[in-house]
Amino acid sequence: MPFREEGLSRRKVALEGLAELKKNCDCVIELDNEKLNELTDGDYPIQKAFSVMSDLVSGIVQSLSEVVTEPSMINVDFADLKKIIEAGGTAKVLYGESDGSDPGSVLDSVLGNPLLGNNYKGAEAVLLHIAAGSEFAMSDCHEVLSALKYDLAEDANLIWGLRTDDSMSTKVKVVMLVSAIPDSEHDLSTDVDEELNSLGSSLPMIN
Repeated sequence: MPFREEGLSRRKVALEGLAELKKNCDCVIELDNEKLNELTDGDYPIQKAFSVMSDLVSGIVQSLSEVVTEPSMINVDFADLKKIIEAGGTAKVLYGESDGSDPGSVLDSVLGNPLLGNNYKGAEAVLLHIAAGSEFAMSDCHEVLSALKYDLAEDANLIWGLRTDDSMSTKVKVVMLVSAIPDSEHDLSTDVDEELNSLGSSLPMIN
């Protein structure tokens, strides 16, 4: 989604496009450039600010690719990924890397990213994958899983995997694809209706 400062017309076209995507796709993952302002307080040089979002998207795509192509102790495959996507609705990717393996650090890295947000309450389908060093404790793994499962729907379809890699030492990487999120619980989905309504009175419809 474009910055609001890029103009009402551009924002309106993007919001209308988002609404159409939601009607025609299994699920839609939304990223909003406006959140760069929240992360940087508007103080980053433009090129650096956009590189932050580009690096994030690159990391997410690479991590999801690794989930289905690299062998894991608890394996996740392409069929699992497809199943979560086909659950439909609004989707979100949560992604984080922590330098420490304690559950608090891991959860902060996953839930504390302002570009992705952390609101997925009531989601009905989740693919969650953890990559960590071989010394990552089972109790820590279960604590991370329990915390990330807390806001899911009671009967959510949760598929999770775990890969250990000695080269990661104490680092832990988590990628979480969440789909079928109720629109009322999702920030940008609410923006679609609210912003289109507010823009409708000031701009002609764009065909």
